[in-house]
Amino acid sequence: MKQLFLIILTTISLGCYSQEKEVFINVEHMPMFNGGDTTEFKKFVKQKLLYPKDAIKKATYGRVTVSFVVESTGAVGLTQIVKGASPSLDSAAVRVVRNSPMWIPGFKSGKPVAVGITIAINFMLGPGKELPAEMGDIICVPGAVETVAENTPAIQQEIINFFSEFYQWTSQRNQIQCDGFDGLLYKAKLKVSVDSKKELVYVVYDSNKSIMTTNTYEGRRSIKIFCNTPPGEMVTLLAIKVENGNTYLSCQRINPSIKEIFKLEYQQVDSQQLKDTLGKLE
Repeated sequence: MKQLFLIILTTISLGCYSQEKEVFINVEHMPMFNGGDTTEFKKFVKQKLLYPKDAIKKATYGRVTVSFVVESTGAVGLTQIVKGASPSLDSAAVRVVRNSPMWIPGFKSGKPVAVGITIAINFMLGPGKELPAEMGDIICVPGAVETVAENTPAIQQEIINFFSEFYQWTSQRNQIQCDGFDGLLYKAKLKVSVDSKKELVYVVYDSNKSIMTTNTYEGRRSIKIFCNTPPGEMVTLLAIKVENGNTYLSCQRINPSIKEIFKLEYQQVDSQQLKDTLGKLE
């Protein structure tokens, strides 16, 4: 219910802005920060946010809800308060969001689009001077050191081109969920070793031009798992990751086996090299 309420508030707050340009709330591929989802952005905010000194002196605390637009370029655009706590806390929250490094934008039908996002920051001073923490809150307490990063430009366009090529290619395929083979009683599992949760891992099937992504991550062993893949069929294991502004692709033919943990073999590629590789999978 709270999520729905925040979506409604965000939609209203972006109303005037979207009269000039279309801003989406949900798209097939949501914006990514530092190669990951909004969880990565919340880590950034928590690391960079400083509890305002005047708010500490006045014993001001509360939850600030901020909405912002990740533009189709990956830059953070319109940023505003959906629900504030005080001018000082509101300003601190907006300042950090506006100083966000570049994102990988959201994609709709293979094209980058502007997407609205909402986060909640809970400023806490201690017992008796705090609001109860809610799921998804970014917690800010006195004592943090604020170091706001600069925007990182330039190579961003190449990353956008890269994901645009990939998402256009995947949109032409049948998207299969990991439980899609339950009716056929297939129970074989495919396990893939990854360096981090942020890697995007897929299996591509030749027989019906379909594609499936992982739905389980085992953090202890850094393994992504396809819970229900059909056995006995050679498939293409496809993975993408972004590191330090560079794009990497792993593409290998395998025979899924529950007994084997497959290791990804990455090569740095640009959007044209990605396009050439995907073309060979047709």
